[in-house]
Parts: sequence; C-alpha cells; structure tokens
Amino acid sequence: MTNEKYAIANWKMNLQSEAETKELAEKIIEGLKKINYQNKVNVILMPSYPWIKVIKDLQQKSPNLFAIGAQNMFWEKSGAYTGEISSLMLKNLGCQYVFIGHSERIIYLKETNEMLNKKLLLALKSEITPILILHPEEKNIENFKKDLIDILQGISQEQIEKIIFTYEPIEAISTQGGKIPSQTQLFKMNNLIRKIITDYYHIENPVQKIKLIYGGSVNSTNIRNLTIDVSMEGAIVGAKSLDAQEFVAIIKQLI
Repeated sequence: MTNEKYAIANWKMNLQSEAETKELAEKIIEGLKKINYQNKVNVILMPSYPWIKVIKDLQQKSPNLFAIGAQNMFWEKSGAYTGEISSLMLKNLGCQYVFIGHSERIIYLKETNEMLNKKLLLALKSEITPILILHPEEKNIENFKKDLIDILQGISQEQIEKIIFTYEPIEAISTQGGKIPSQTQLFKMNNLIRKIITDYYHIENPVQKIKLIYGGSVNSTNIRNLTIDVSMEGAIVGAKSLDAQEFVAIIKQLI
C-alpha cells in the first residue's frame, strides 16, 4: 500500500449543462478549502468531454486543489476516427488522468483487451496517468489473469508504477445491483491483482510500487471499509460524487 490516496469523481454522462457542472464543481471546491487533505489525498474530477474546459477554468482560479481527468480516450494519436478524442486533445485541455477499461464501456461498447492495451500504451507515452479498471471474478480467476497480462503487453516495469489500478466488481456498481464485496473478497482480490503483476514483472517491494484503488457504490459510510481497511489507496466515486457534501465527506475519511 503506497502512501498516496485517491478520491476520483466519475460524473459519467450526468450534468447536462455548463451551469450545472460549474455549480457542482464550485461546491466541491468550497468544501475542499475547508479541509486539510493536500499531500494526503489526490482529488481528481472526471467530467464529460464538453465540460472539461469549465473545470479547467475553475482549477486555474483555485490551483493545487484537484486534478482533471477524462472518462475515455482513443488509441490513435490522430486520424479519421469520427467522434473520438485523442490523448493530445486531452493534454491540451489540462487532463492529467484518463479512465481505461471502465465496465460500462466494456458492457455497452464491447471494448476488448487489445483496445485497452493500445489505450494504455498511448496514455503512458503521452504522459497521462492511466486509471486502469479491472473486473476479476472469483469463478474466473485464470481468465482474469490471462486478460490482465494481455492488457499489460508492452508495458515496462517502470511504467507499471505510473498506472493506477482499480478493482471494480461489476456487481458492486449501483446500476448493476450495488452489491458491496465482503472484506474477505476485497483482501483476496487485492492480493490477487498485486500477485499477478508482481509475478509477471518480478517486482520487489510490490506493496510500495503498485497503486490499487476500489470502485463500486462508494459512500462516506463505507469508504474506509472498502479502501484503507483492506490496504487499498482510495476509490473511484460514481453517484456520490454528484453530491458535493458527500464527496468531500468521502475525502475526509481518506485523510
């Protein structure tokens, strides 16, 4: 478990206007100014593409309070890919992080291991920190191991330390049932993910080098049980990140 903690707000395809986005962000900023979290928790806001500039403008008025990320990116630098967003576009908008492999994109858009691998390679090359989201199932451990190794093809041991890995059980996502895993399951998957990476890369001191966070139905009441108590370094927050007071409360629990 590294010393860094993460509270990542995934606003998904919510917040349908600039005004709505700005209002939520301003409330979060107001709350952040009242707590002593800096150097303890990395706060990252992940808006929809159209509102990244809105968040960037607010960030410039209140620097060093939070970072900005994008919910997805394409795996090519540029070209005839209608509707897609490149890593350079994200960098020019001020994004430092990007989701790769969120379950909703796998479920609805059928993203493959090959796609995720290409995105991961380009994000690292573009110096955008990838938040790689993983979905191991206890009944399919061997398949998961193969999938993870496929996704990590071409990634060096040095680059592994730049990735934020996320354990996101699909059944824990609120839209998929919201079933919170037990602490036994959390410990098991935490150890499993770290062991697969450690064995593949022959990493020494993996606890200090592999960042692993949690995602799925997180709130201020369960955040510690789902993260700190099971040696994970924070969480992706979905629905509760749309409530400024609740999101700030989650950050406070990670301090």
